[in-house]
Amino acid sequence: MNEQDSTVTIRPATDADAVLFWRLWTDIETQRFTNTPRLDLPWEEHLHWFARQIDGGGAFVIEEEEGPVDDYSVLPGLPCVKRPVGIVRFDDDGGDLWVSIVLDPATRGRHIGRRALNQVAVLSPGRRTPGIWARIHRLNAPSIRAFEAAGYVCDRADGVWLIYVWRHTPGTREHL
Repeated sequence: MNEQDSTVTIRPATDADAVLFWRLWTDIETQRFTNTPRLDLPWEEHLHWFARQIDGGGAFVIEEEEGPVDDYSVLPGLPCVKRPVGIVRFDDDGGDLWVSIVLDPATRGRHIGRRALNQVAVLSPGRRTPGIWARIHRLNAPSIRAFEAAGYVCDRADGVWLIYVWRHTPGTREHL
């Protein structure tokens, strides 16, 4: 499937998404670029973390709505197929809001991350801050491209990390 054949939406995560978050977060390719590598993350520990994320309103699921799958799917009123293809989470470190995004390995390279990031500013919990920050490993070129395409700019380097920011300007809707 190519980019033109699908729509990307984001919805709040539910308890039923715990397995999806755990599977994507413990993916070996994801772990290469995380600042908290945990390939051996115990399920119980993950469930406690996930419950806090849901309670705080900072966990979201990226879904891809696929177009018609056969000739019968084009009939009016029939729903399209939605499937989870990634996750977004927000962390508040006491003033700054940080975003993380992880895509299913099978969907990487199809601009889903960029399309999802174009929507996350609307989702940021409480809109408490005029900026949304991201910490990206300097060797993670696909993430760098996705964040830059969504309007984030590199603020500074911090060791192996590049610190990106998207700034909301009141009264505007750029990159939303």
